[in-house]
Amino acid sequence: MSQRMDSTEFASAVKTLKRARSFFSLLVALALLVQLGGFVMLYFFRETINVDALASFQQSLEAGKVVWNWHNVMFWAVNMSKLLALFSGCMVVAILAITNLVVIVGGGKGARLFITASLWSLLLLLLVSPWQDILRGGLLRGALYNLDTLRTWIAEMPGPKSGELKLDFHAVRFFAQFMGYPIISLLVLIMSLVRFGQGYRQIVAANRLDKQLPGQGS
Repeated sequence: MSQRMDSTEFASAVKTLKRARSFFSLLVALALLVQLGGFVMLYFFRETINVDALASFQQSLEAGKVVWNWHNVMFWAVNMSKLLALFSGCMVVAILAITNLVVIVGGGKGARLFITASLWSLLLLLLVSPWQDILRGGLLRGALYNLDTLRTWIAEMPGPKSGELKLDFHAVRFFAQFMGYPIISLLVLIMSLVRFGQGYRQIVAANRLDKQLPGQGS
C-alpha cells in the first residue's frame, strides 16, 4: 500500500509544480504579447499615434503631475511587462529545476522530457534577459525593451508607409529586436510547455497503471 501512496504523492507533487509553471508561463506570454503589441502600435500606426505624448507623460511623472490617458497606460504596460517577463522567466526556470529534482529522486518516468523542457526554459530566459542594459554598447540584445528605447529606435527608422524603408543592417536589427525576438521567445516558451506536458502525461499514465496492477503494496 505504501508504494501506491508514494506513486500518488509523486504525481500530486508534479501536478502542483505544473500549475505553478503554467501560471508563470502565462505571465511570460502576456508580457511578450504586450511588448509585441506596443511595437506594432507605435511603429505601424505612428501616423495616428502621438508618440511624443509618451515622452511628455514621463516628464509629468517626474514632476509629480500625472494625467491618465491611454498613452500613459501604454507607458506603464510596456515598461512593467519587461520586469514581469524577466521575473516570470526566472520563476519558470526555477520551477522546472525543482521538477527535475523531484522526478529524478522519485524515479518517475519522463525525466528526459522534463530536462528538455528545462533547457528550453533556459533559452527563454536568455532571450528575455535585457542584455542591452547588462552589456551596454554591445550588439547582444534581448527580447524586452523600455518604451524610451522603442521611441528612440522608431525616431531613427522611416515609417512603413513612407517608401523610404530599406532592408539594411540597421533595419534588420530593428525588426529583429522588436518583432523577431518576442516571437521567437513565444515559440521557445511553447516548446518548453509541450515537452513538460509530454513528461507530465507519462507520469499520470504510470500512476494510473500502478493503481491498476494487482497486489500493489501487499
